[in-house]
Amino acid sequence: MEFFEFFFSSIIGLTLFVFSLAIYFLPTIVAVIRKKRNTLAIFL
Repeated sequence: MEFFEFFFSSIIGLTLFVFSLAIYFLPTIVAVIRKKRNTLAIFL
């Protein structure tokens, strides 16, 4: 049973990590989709 607890907790953690990265990079993703010139300037 411990394996399943670890497996599901790691899946939830990984999913939350991916969603948080997507939210963090959302301005860059939108800029790339809209074909803006200075997409890397968002981080400066």
